[in-house]
Amino acid sequence: MDYKQLFEDLTNALNKSIYTTAGAFEGYDAEDIERLIKDRLTKQGNILTLL
Repeated sequence: MDYKQLFEDLTNALNKSIYTTAGAFEGYDAEDIERLIKDRLTKQGNILTLL
């Protein structure tokens, strides 16, 4: 397996993802984004405790 190529592909995918989602939250208030992130973390924590 060519690990150099693998990591290069991963880096390219991450860079592409960053550029395509840039500005996705510009129209939202910072408080709304923070609440959304906290809600998602809480839900994920609840799911993990059920497992």
